[in-house]
Amino acid sequence: MARHQAPKNAVLGSAAAGGLALFLALSRGCPAFADAAVSVKIDGQPLTVSAAPVIKDGRTLVPMRDIFEALGATLLWDDATKTAAAVSKDGGTVKVAIGDKNAYVNGAAVEVEAPPEIIGGRAFVPLRFVAAACGARVSWDAASKTVLIDTSEDTDGELKKLFDAKISDVPARGKGTVARVLPDDDDGARHQRFIIKLESGQTLLAAHNIDIAPRLDGLKAGDEVEFSGEYVYNQEGGVIHWTHRDPDGNHAGGWLKWNGKTYD
Repeated sequence: MARHQAPKNAVLGSAAAGGLALFLALSRGCPAFADAAVSVKIDGQPLTVSAAPVIKDGRTLVPMRDIFEALGATLLWDDATKTAAAVSKDGGTVKVAIGDKNAYVNGAAVEVEAPPEIIGGRAFVPLRFVAAACGARVSWDAASKTVLIDTSEDTDGELKKLFDAKISDVPARGKGTVARVLPDDDDGARHQRFIIKLESGQTLLAAHNIDIAPRLDGLKAGDEVEFSGEYVYNQEGGVIHWTHRDPDGNHAGGWLKWNGKTYD
């Protein structure tokens, strides 16, 4: 069986890395009050809460367990110390204490302007802080008075960071539209090649080893493809390869998803 080789004609690219952004807005002097008119949506679906959100100091607070669990985190509550520890679905940690402006995200101290508090017998936490700490993005729709939380991965942003930093040989994943199907590269191990355009406008050359994994027969421009593989930088943008299993077990298994089928 042919071993995987990076195709000689690899061109094009992307970018990427990650990072937690905690946006803490400042606003003072506002009394706390429940505001049933304020709603919260996570990935377009209404958040079910056990008590109405509370507005305090210009920030929205929601029941702690409701928001953590809706974001896929596991929550542990210590009633004696009034502290909570949460583990997000990607393994990150968040620790908060009632009345304490100091929270901890992955062990790093972060000052929270609106500390958690007990309201009506329930623990409430600042919504924006918790969502960001769990890796989500938050926006505000003033017209509908709705807090919008987006938990989808920012894979385009991660790929851009890889490109900007000129990093190679690192795992990467994402999805995009086929911009152009190229001739196969038959020099050495055979690779099916096509250019993927990301929503951000960046492009990647996908080089899929068809001596190891099945070909995407019938692939054409305009098709949507998801990918998981290894990113290699070049000045044109970058290449995504290792989109398949590694027979020798030296690389994490990658894949392509197209038309409801996985090619690995």
